[in-house]
Amino acid sequence: MATYQAFPKRIQEALLAAGATPVIERGIADAAGDFDDMAARWMETLWATLAEEYAADTSDDGAPRYQVQLLTEADVRPAIVSEQAYPLTVVANEELVGAASIIAVDPPPNARERTLAFGADLALDPAAPDFADQVRAATDGRGMDFAFDCAGVPAVREQAASVLGRGGSLILVGITPKPITITEGLTFNYMCKQVRGHYGGTPEGVDELVQLASRGRLDLAPSITDHIPLADAAAAVHRLENKIGDPIRLILVP
Repeated sequence: MATYQAFPKRIQEALLAAGATPVIERGIADAAGDFDDMAARWMETLWATLAEEYAADTSDDGAPRYQVQLLTEADVRPAIVSEQAYPLTVVANEELVGAASIIAVDPPPNARERTLAFGADLALDPAAPDFADQVRAATDGRGMDFAFDCAGVPAVREQAASVLGRGGSLILVGITPKPITITEGLTFNYMCKQVRGHYGGTPEGVDELVQLASRGRLDLAPSITDHIPLADAAAAVHRLENKIGDPIRLILVP
């Protein structure tokens, strides 16, 4: 078939173009034959070649073959993905734990400007033709470690999942009754990507936000556009739905 080994070949070509040097020949395992044996023999050749290349001691076959490296919060690159959502709380929360290279994504230009003022390192337009290229450039080709969907929109989630790096997680903050659909197939599995649900409206979460704000660790004032009497709640909802005056948050006052 014309598609046989097409994806592995594309990966190999991309790596070679980026300057990679093959350690051994690319492995090929055909499901029409003894797939497991082909893969096992290739893995044995790989480990033997690596051991010779790096002068590794292979006398103890039971020794660990992998080394785990712990990353700090500063090593990860979170993204905030939204569709006209305002990610102040998420930006501030990520900065509190020491994360760096925060990328905010929002369609309106004024919303992107706000995210930069709130602490984002980069603000991108999701409709830009080179959106994925911009993300790769901003992350040194690595992709995002975390992407936060604050809108609950299927198209937003699809785009967020597509720019995750190896082991990256899509965090679903925005709530919607619509089903979760990931159309990315082989790449999603190959890159070991994850989807995680999040619900931050617990009483404990509210108490924590109040404490952070009262101690000056979290400034919520810039995200409050206006204070509205409770009797005008319907008008406030209409204002938010229609983006009248470009509101971020409206506080209802009893």
